[in-house]
Amino acid sequence: MRAGGLADGDYTLGAQTVTVTNGQAKTADGSLAGSTCSLDSALRNMVQLAHIPEWEAVQMASAIPAEYLGIGDKLGYIKAGQQASFAVVDECFHLTDTFIRGNHIYSVSGDNA
Repeated sequence: MRAGGLADGDYTLGAQTVTVTNGQAKTADGSLAGSTCSLDSALRNMVQLAHIPEWEAVQMASAIPAEYLGIGDKLGYIKAGQQASFAVVDECFHLTDTFIRGNHIYSVSGDNA
């Protein structure tokens, strides 16, 4: 969802306005409008709440969607020939760094390249 990871407020989802409050996105009539869950949060949920093995959870967030979308030759793996676009997480699956096409574009420490 477009509001994922953003502050509380009003956002456009298709032709509707949704309001995000405390991470919950709802339409004007109060219906759930989708998830604002970040990918690192989803990984934590899979490992901690659903007891999915870490390696399997990482595959579910990387290689499997890349293969499904037909872009597994470019993304989804860390190996020679790939675009080198990936996120680095700590032992608790909190985002620490992001690389896009080999360029270090984000660091939680603020030391961005």
